[in-house]
Amino acid sequence: MTGRFDLVCFKLYAAVDHSGYQMSKHLADLKDLHPTVEELRSAARWTRTQDASEGFEGELIRILAAIGAGNADAQL
Repeated sequence: MTGRFDLVCFKLYAAVDHSGYQMSKHLADLKDLHPTVEELRSAARWTRTQDASEGFEGELIRILAAIGAGNADAQL
């Protein structure tokens, strides 16, 4: 991973990790990157290598839906 994709991965992970907040800076930053659904799918798979818990997966799916990529969880 390099560059933009790293940033999408890290921002997605941080947005899920801070998902208890109404609108975290990380979620706002992620939205500002305008990631494609494919970038989000790949980033979501990467985040699952960092935290494989069911709770994280549930929040990940919720965050993906919140940024308009609700079907991105189909390939987790």
